[in-house]
Amino acid sequence: MLPPHTRRNTAKRWLVVLAALVAGCFVAELGYRWRRTQQRRPYDRAAVARALASLAGEYTAPIERTDGREIVESARPGGPEGNHIVLHPYLGFDVARESEFLEDVQACGAREDSPNRFDVLVLGGSVAQVLAEQECHVLLDALHTVPRLSGVPIAVHSYARGGFKEPQQLIALAYLFSRGFDCDLVVVVDGFNEVALGNYNAQHDSSPLFPSLRHWAYLTGTGLADPACVDVLVELRTAQKRTERLARLAQHLGCDASAVLGDIVLGALEPMRSRTVALQERFASAMKLDARTSPTLHGRAFPADVAARFDGIVANWAQSSISIDAMCRARGIAFLHVLQPNLHDEGSKPLTAEERRTGTAWPAWIEGAREGYPRLRAHGAALREKGIHFVDCSMIFRDVTQSLYYDAGHFNEAGNVLLARAIAAALGDEVDLPRLSSGR
Repeated sequence: MLPPHTRRNTAKRWLVVLAALVAGCFVAELGYRWRRTQQRRPYDRAAVARALASLAGEYTAPIERTDGREIVESARPGGPEGNHIVLHPYLGFDVARESEFLEDVQACGAREDSPNRFDVLVLGGSVAQVLAEQECHVLLDALHTVPRLSGVPIAVHSYARGGFKEPQQLIALAYLFSRGFDCDLVVVVDGFNEVALGNYNAQHDSSPLFPSLRHWAYLTGTGLADPACVDVLVELRTAQKRTERLARLAQHLGCDASAVLGDIVLGALEPMRSRTVALQERFASAMKLDARTSPTLHGRAFPADVAARFDGIVANWAQSSISIDAMCRARGIAFLHVLQPNLHDEGSKPLTAEERRTGTAWPAWIEGAREGYPRLRAHGAALREKGIHFVDCSMIFRDVTQSLYYDAGHFNEAGNVLLARAIAAALGDEVDLPRLSSGR
């Protein structure tokens, strides 16, 4: 056994080594952050945290505002176990927490808690979902700048779902109305999924108007008797679980607090995510079946001509908007239809090097954005001529040189702020709010 003075000296040496390591890590962290700042790409901890949460399959907690304006509820998140998708008899698919949201719908429809509350329902795909759930505070702040809503309690509800596209928004709203849901304003934020996922469906022999094949195919179980499909699915699920485990471990360790660790973890997760995407593509290809033997996936025939295909997709999108407007008008509810921006819509934003690196997408998605967005803008203008409150936000990033996209279609908080402000500006300029005007 070592004498006491030797043990003390050893302990001091280890303390010196530990202090040197801590100091070295601190200096390295500062140097790395300084270098990123010099390269005009400062470390964004919030963006890294969002990326980890997304890869872990988690959602942020509901946002409560206690500044005297209102406690705002978004759809209650259920964590990874509550957000996996399941078959839905009307919508094709939905998240498992749908039943919990419907409980909230009943309370909102009764208006027992706050008769003067202004209720906003947000519909659309994942861009709408992020705005209404993870970035709900951003949307709320923007809405409170609308003069007519100044001092009015506001609640935001989300029935937006990753992968949704028309007519799923239309059917979801009809479903909610049939359940007695009531609100003052419906905001639909969409466009990209219609042209990108619709085109992906078509290229995989599925109707562009059917639910997203990547979400829908494996839920139906069609083709799973084929060993090749099962093998790919097992490999895909294994890769997904590995990605989720690493993302959750990084969250637990607080890696987003460090620029060095944050970038290392995201660097490790990116190829893992890319592998899951490639496996999803392999699975979709393996699920390609003859339409006569798989009507569940394929539906009615659709034009093989690319131009005719996109004309049909965008016409369905416009007709869905007309129907949503009619349902809302019949109930005295305001409706605002928002065309979202997208990275692959040419000329919509000067892309940074980081956006080019992280904004890769399937060729079907890129073709969808480039072929579809000019048609979406044209049909949107026609919707306005019909008296529908449509706002084209596809070019709101046109003069922004900083990074806003963290993948092919989703924005960081700065991007969501710009989108929320554009929505608020549209409400302030032209949208009639009949229930607000009449005082309900």
